[in-house]
Amino acid sequence: MAAFQRRKRARLDARLLLQLLAVMSGIVLIFAVLFILLMDQEGHEYGVIDAFYWVLTTMTTLGFGDIVFESPIGRIFTVVVLLVGILFIFVALPFTFIETIYASWVEAQNESLAPKKLARNVHGHVIITGSDPLSLALARKLERYNYSYVLLAPNYEAALPLADRNLNVMVGELDDAATYEQARIGIASLVAVTGMSDSMNASVLMSIRSIAPSLPLISVAQGSASADILRLAGATHVLQPIDQLGQALARRAYVGDKRARVIASVDRLLIAEAKFDGTELEGQSLRESGLRAQTGVSVLGTWHRGQFNTATPDMQFLGGRLVVLAGNAEQLERFNQLYPIQQPEDRPVVIIGGGRVGQSTANALEAMGLDYRIVERSIRSSSANGKLVVGDALEHAVLEEAGLDNASSVILTTHDDDINVYLTLYLRNYRSDLVIISRSMHEHNLSTLQRAGADFVLSHSSLGANSVFNLLKRSNIEMLAEGLDIIRMPAPLRLAGHTLAELDLRARTGCIMLATVEDGRMYVNPEPKRPIPADSEVILLATIEDEGRFLELYPQGRG
Repeated sequence: MAAFQRRKRARLDARLLLQLLAVMSGIVLIFAVLFILLMDQEGHEYGVIDAFYWVLTTMTTLGFGDIVFESPIGRIFTVVVLLVGILFIFVALPFTFIETIYASWVEAQNESLAPKKLARNVHGHVIITGSDPLSLALARKLERYNYSYVLLAPNYEAALPLADRNLNVMVGELDDAATYEQARIGIASLVAVTGMSDSMNASVLMSIRSIAPSLPLISVAQGSASADILRLAGATHVLQPIDQLGQALARRAYVGDKRARVIASVDRLLIAEAKFDGTELEGQSLRESGLRAQTGVSVLGTWHRGQFNTATPDMQFLGGRLVVLAGNAEQLERFNQLYPIQQPEDRPVVIIGGGRVGQSTANALEAMGLDYRIVERSIRSSSANGKLVVGDALEHAVLEEAGLDNASSVILTTHDDDINVYLTLYLRNYRSDLVIISRSMHEHNLSTLQRAGADFVLSHSSLGANSVFNLLKRSNIEMLAEGLDIIRMPAPLRLAGHTLAELDLRARTGCIMLATVEDGRMYVNPEPKRPIPADSEVILLATIEDEGRFLELYPQGRG
């Protein structure tokens, strides 16, 4: 009600409704006087209360028939009262009420959920200009780290579904500088221009830059050729998550001449994956293997059908699993020398889908010196240097032509999650030993793709959200797979002075401490009895749930 009363239009609407009621009251009064006069002519005497009673029951079509006119003029008057009542009570009054009071109340309700102006107590926030999967993934990540943000939506139709999902949203035209003034851009920390066409992003950037000449602006580029244009429009950083996704998918392809393949790095810290099939390690437990003592590498866990299982001393190295290792370059080289591959993996990688992601994946594989084939329904998407197979991926002959029977991995790059799930089920049934790597458009489809049989799932929304978040310089996040990240952050005060043995982070939060950074020097796989200095950084491996538990127990910046 307070929001309703503050609105100038609501007060005007209420005044209009009151004016209509006043007119109706005047008409009722006139009809009551005429009723008394006409009844007097017929020889009947009725009082004021009887007059109002008859007028109101007649106007509302409830006339009980206990008081009726006998003369023609009286009955004509009755019809007039009835018609006026229908016009006012059943047409004018409801319509005016809906268009004034009710519409204003609904608008006030909408504004309480999705205001057109940001609250004054918000500062240092991130303004996000889209509602696509990347924008939503960024909003959720900011929430987990307790950072203020606001999602902009052009109208209530777009804003209210976001508000229903408990996201902070504000309504305003995205290419109007006034919207950003209402979003308190003067005290914002960053603007992420996401979720629109490159031409629209350029207009938005220019509108923002006209009122915020020095604010960091991060823009997403849909097309490879758009990056320079977006920088000219005012972008401080331009992200190309499609290209990032292609490179990340290519790194997952299991090929090469070394057992441990590096899939991610944070300075000197390297994360690698290895298959132990056919080695003396197969069937052993982590405790029995003595890997850390022999090579210095730490075993973080194993992957199987998209599920990451954190390592325990009694965990066995089973066939068909990918073992995740952490160490520096020397430690991983020592591991590769102790456990060499007898026959290098040189079978081709099959890419299903020749769109932008498929092309980006193919370019990344080619840069890595790896063989590949692209399966695409039409020839429009790529020349592929003779490596394009045109046809439907569900046809056995097409898969045979692409070399699937001899392929080491398949990468699904279509932009439809339903199709990717369908293809994953089909391919898993076709070859149970195949490494299937899939793209996902939406985070909530991760578990579906895993149940279908995908070994790894990656999405451009999570990659893009991590990249934007890293530019805040509050932490550094590298995504290993959907839902599993390497996180670099300042050591929370509650960790300072404690050793890993005392903290028992793995048991309490599920996070694995990969390294610490002290005075610019990185200590990979730190010793359990080494204290964590107050001014250091920590590097963790964590799922989204583990990350949430860690931040709850060890919030950043608070003791």
